[in-house]
Amino acid sequence: MSRIDVVDEAIIDADPASVFKALIDEVNGRTHWWMPHLEFRLRGETPIEREGAIFDVTIHSRGTPRWTAKITKIVEGKLIELEEEGDFGNWNMDI
Repeated sequence: MSRIDVVDEAIIDADPASVFKALIDEVNGRTHWWMPHLEFRLRGETPIEREGAIFDVTIHSRGTPRWTAKITKIVEGKLIELEEEGDFGNWNMDI
């Protein structure tokens, strides 16, 4: 199985709490600022703000990579760690 190894970084002119909230809102479907390129769909009853939440991710581009992510650790305003199954390996978002 091939492996995709990507580093994607951005500097956002906002405080960590605002960035954290924006990411949570996007995955939860309250906002859609990454559409039509990146789509999230929350799965199940566990709220996105809690460990154990599961969501599906689709990148709408050539090849349409997809994966399912489960939040394994969340520190409000600082960190979201994910375990995934699909086209990408485990990753985390340090905020």
